[in-house]
Amino acid sequence: MKTAWQWAVVALVGGMVLSGLIPRSSGPMNWEGLGSVPVLHLGRVKPLDTVARSTLLSFKGNQSLKGVTPSVQSPTEWLVTVMLYGTDDMPLFMVRQSEVLNALNQNPESKPVLSFKALLPYLSVIDTSAQHALSKPNGMRTQADREWMRLRQNLSFYTQLKNTAQPEGIPSFSVYATRYQTVLPTYRPQLMAHLSGESVDSGMAELVLYFKQFQHIANASAFRMCPPDAGNGVWKSVGDGYLVALKDPHPHPVAPLVTDVLGAVDEKKPRAFNEAVSEWQQVAHRLIPTETLKCRIEAQFNQGDVMMKWLMVYGGVSLLVLIGWLWPRPWVFTLATRLAWLAWIGHTLSIALRMALLGRPPVTNLYTSAVFVGWVAILLALWIERRSRMGLGTLVAGVLGFLTLLIAHHLSLQGDTMEMMQAVLDSNFWLATHVVTICIGYGAVFLAGALANVGVIRLLCRRMDPAMKTSLTRMVYGTLCVGLLFSFIGTVLGGIWADQSWGRFWGWDPKENGAFIICVWVAAVLHARWGGMIRERGLWVMAIFGNVVTAFSWFGVNMLGVGLHSYGFMDQAFFWLMLFNASQLVMMWLAFWPRLFTR
Repeated sequence: MKTAWQWAVVALVGGMVLSGLIPRSSGPMNWEGLGSVPVLHLGRVKPLDTVARSTLLSFKGNQSLKGVTPSVQSPTEWLVTVMLYGTDDMPLFMVRQSEVLNALNQNPESKPVLSFKALLPYLSVIDTSAQHALSKPNGMRTQADREWMRLRQNLSFYTQLKNTAQPEGIPSFSVYATRYQTVLPTYRPQLMAHLSGESVDSGMAELVLYFKQFQHIANASAFRMCPPDAGNGVWKSVGDGYLVALKDPHPHPVAPLVTDVLGAVDEKKPRAFNEAVSEWQQVAHRLIPTETLKCRIEAQFNQGDVMMKWLMVYGGVSLLVLIGWLWPRPWVFTLATRLAWLAWIGHTLSIALRMALLGRPPVTNLYTSAVFVGWVAILLALWIERRSRMGLGTLVAGVLGFLTLLIAHHLSLQGDTMEMMQAVLDSNFWLATHVVTICIGYGAVFLAGALANVGVIRLLCRRMDPAMKTSLTRMVYGTLCVGLLFSFIGTVLGGIWADQSWGRFWGWDPKENGAFIICVWVAAVLHARWGGMIRERGLWVMAIFGNVVTAFSWFGVNMLGVGLHSYGFMDQAFFWLMLFNASQLVMMWLAFWPRLFTR
């Protein structure tokens, strides 16, 4: 009974996190249902909701619609609004770089979010600047070059969105689509003859106009909404879905439903909207049942935003441990540890769900590497806590969980977090061996550095007895051993993969060099400790510098913009990487505070 209330707290926190996964009513129109329908975008089948969210992230850096339009409540509704009417007056496009803002006659200090209409007079400038940037080698591009390229890509995609389901600027397109389906059976032979270059009767002008409109949206579509049917294994755009009626008796079953959905939104008919969405879901389930189910789960996962909630739980765990140290009560540490295990279990289930949805190992891009590195470090920290029961492991678990998921959150602002890395990682076997093993090594080295940081802070606060100091030193040393083992194995596996893929085991690529430096540094730390060249203070200081080395290998090499492993570049990450490195150098300096290790 003494611990029952603690389990009740754990259950309450878990329930609050998972409550976001419960489907919510979206009003008279079933926008959640529409958001779950499968589409093909950038080579991956994903729910329409994911396309909407990743597009907003790419355009404006967040998924919030506040200040964009008061009438639109969800990303899916916004995406449909773009496809139906366009949103040229809405502030959508964030420009971060001061040189680009000056060229657009904007105040760099305000960091504005601009509308398409505001950018319209500068389209030629944007296009010319982006073309100039593309002509440069990747390693020579400036921040302004990358911003011009990003802006042009976003504007181009926005224009495609406006022509994905119907031609831009044509009102009541559903009337045209209905008329096309009515007239086509009668005049199909004449239209086919016209397409072959033969002259046809002037009465065919109407049908030719319809054909050109569908051909236009087939070529301009941003993504494909018509799943493969029994006769063809290829996804089709809405335009192509209508054009198949030139040879088949009817258009693709999804194409008219897309038009019906947009028509119901335009005419503000919730019942017709919900019926069309329901039928669309049924058709998708009949054609691609597995992908449809996965898309429904993914859309619900997007809505729940559970990773951000686990981040907050990890933060709460850290605060609880600190409170327990300032106000010593055994139940505080017990509750913190149980909450940490709850968050780790939720963390684990989230990774497992992503693996099931993608059919891939846990690490497929920079975002998932942050999630997985945190998962590894937290598991090792909680294992240490289970053996030591001093609160150190729980604190480090909470801090690392919070920081790695915070990093993952900022990486998610690049767009779809389930996209795969390009080419070099397009292999499930090597993703499951080399990449995962390297990430385990990252997690262990970061954990050792985090433990050393905690040790220095506790010494500064005069809250560490000799027994705790000795125990913490053993934790750091043992964790570094784990880190070296997995980093070395992962590096060797990477060399074997490189030999199979590129015909050489080692090429001194920046990423390869980073992995090699981690192995050399950790090995040097362990040898120095084993050989008696360093004692507790030296071990802690070298473990803290291991964080700098690992951070460079993990993120720093991407900022060089060169090499076969250069992916996931983020200009804004440079500041935070330098700040992290500076903080670690400060901790190393504090470790040499006079008499810190003699008390």
